[in-house]
Amino acid sequence: MHWQILLELSLAIIFSSQRANADGENSREFNTFCSIYRLLALPVAEPSLPATGTGLQTAISDEMSALMTEIMQLNLTVAKKEILDNLKTQPQAKQLTALQNEQTTKGYFAGLTEDQYKKMQAAAAKITNNEGAAQAFSAKYKPPTTEAEKGKLRRQFSHLINKALAADTALAQLRHQMNQHRQQAKEAMLTALYGAEYVQSAKGKITAQTTDLEPDGPNFPMDAASDRDSNCKTAAESGKKASASLATDTVCLCTGYNGSATTLCTQNAFSGLQDIGAANARNAKALGNWQKLKAECAKGAAATGKINLETALCAETAKFLSHIGTGAINAETRPTTLAKSEAAGRTFYGAFVLENTDSPACTSQSGTRFQTAQKGVCIDYAAVLKPGKQIRWLAAIDAAATHLQTLSSTFKHCLRFISEAESVKTQMESLSLMRDLFAVQGAETASTGANRQPTAEKQNKCKAATNKTVEGCSAIDCDYDVENKKCKPKAGT
Repeated sequence: MHWQILLELSLAIIFSSQRANADGENSREFNTFCSIYRLLALPVAEPSLPATGTGLQTAISDEMSALMTEIMQLNLTVAKKEILDNLKTQPQAKQLTALQNEQTTKGYFAGLTEDQYKKMQAAAAKITNNEGAAQAFSAKYKPPTTEAEKGKLRRQFSHLINKALAADTALAQLRHQMNQHRQQAKEAMLTALYGAEYVQSAKGKITAQTTDLEPDGPNFPMDAASDRDSNCKTAAESGKKASASLATDTVCLCTGYNGSATTLCTQNAFSGLQDIGAANARNAKALGNWQKLKAECAKGAAATGKINLETALCAETAKFLSHIGTGAINAETRPTTLAKSEAAGRTFYGAFVLENTDSPACTSQSGTRFQTAQKGVCIDYAAVLKPGKQIRWLAAIDAAATHLQTLSSTFKHCLRFISEAESVKTQMESLSLMRDLFAVQGAETASTGANRQPTAEKQNKCKAATNKTVEGCSAIDCDYDVENKKCKPKAGT
């Protein structure tokens, strides 16, 4: 009985990959294209730090800026008065370049960027007034007030501020790299969506935050000089034909040779689709069809929450590849030869007819009802699935995924410099808060040392000295008692 169950299960799997002759023949493929479109139309956001207690995510630039402001504020509590005077913005702020060239200040301001200098000016303003946040800061850290107190911390703070400035500079460089990869990823995503030729012409309009950037009719990626089947039947390595872009292939998949096929991608009739078989403004009509299909895509489930764009794109393109060759519909007599079977359509994406009179093909002209041999509203990707070849819009998605992966790894490097700045801030806070403790300990040590009595061992050693001269007493670590002409223990030992 087990073999009968296995046979029934095998037959169910085989026939589940074939379709019935019904509306929405390409709805599965269309839904996959829609999922890819919704991802390609997303902006490429800058990665952010995880949500904190406020529930809000923080940009790494904002986090580092806040840290550097606090670090600079702590550092300036030990700065000399002339340094603070040079940081005043009223009545007129001094230029950073002037301070870097001035003999008395160039050492302090050397290597600062304009952004770091502005943060330093803001920090100086906070510690020189006595209002609001400045009062809270003073109450918490009790900054040193005398030059002697400041001098004790200056060397340690100088070392720490240099570490923080180096981390801030390194982070700025990494953020520049991240923004480049965001831009390149978005350009690759729009290349997948509308083709390389259009994106090259529109580069000046594209930023990482761009969502969709639809071309006009003449620039829609479909050859205006060719009819629907010439553009869509077989994928090409170049030109405005199938494989040029996701938009091209979506229009091919959902539009027959004439305007009568309105349910190829949906169960219900799709109003407003125009035929793209004739030569009159064919790419403008294709654009109109794309706009309607795109609006239909927008009805699908949008991604919620924070998504990993690279992972999502890879998952959807894998789904697309898994559907290639699975769109067969049986009509009339089932094929009896390999050349007319599903194997002949293994590179087809979309619905195509299997019939014993001829091999399957992606030809929609004069028959889109999926009842005739050699008919199908599909794309044959054979030419671009050979070794060393690739579907063009899929190659663009791969390029986008590479940039997104690099963006992610660069962001992880940024976290190291955030941690370094946090460490500097913690060390500066500790030094500031323990300053009074060190002073108390020093006073206690001095007091204890002054009143300490010599040990019995010291007293006996000095008393037993045989050479009771200055040199003899010094040789055994004792002082010479001039009045009594003998050795005595040193004070405080």
